[in-house]
Amino acid sequence: MQTKQRGQSQKSMEKSIIYGLMDEERSSFRKGFVRYLYSKYNINPSTSYAKLKQGRFRRWELMGIIACVVEYDRFKKPKTSCTIMDDYAGFVPAIALSLELREQLDNQETGGIALYYKSLKNKSDFIQYMKKYEIGAETMRRKCTGALGACFSEVEMKGWENIYREYLVLGGATL
Repeated sequence: MQTKQRGQSQKSMEKSIIYGLMDEERSSFRKGFVRYLYSKYNINPSTSYAKLKQGRFRRWELMGIIACVVEYDRFKKPKTSCTIMDDYAGFVPAIALSLELREQLDNQETGGIALYYKSLKNKSDFIQYMKKYEIGAETMRRKCTGALGACFSEVEMKGWENIYREYLVLGGATL
């Protein structure tokens, strides 16, 4: 089972923009990104450097838990449209709802992801869905409920890929 998960994680990494940071030629990018992670998110440089160099990421860590939850929220509802025009007409409201949900999940003052999890009628369906993103059931429950003081960090909420894009946009690296 663990070998199968490792294989899935490797496939996730190969599709990720973070994958390029594993190359030895990109060590200056990796080091710059590690410094950015430390200065903005207070992540231990040794931990982040090792993760980046070895590609030790689960799919949810790359995407960010907010993106995973938005995907769940979008796909748990059955699609009812029948024509291309129906799909097109529903496109803008779907994006608006997705952005609104992202903001709600990210807002820790209003309960964020814990409130979303608490409002779910079928928590086991949600937990099962999240397994496709390589997050364990117990971890998901613990972090969503805040059990034992656990919660998602800012990096886990945003995702490594999004933070790397943020780093590149802010001019942290030049090509």
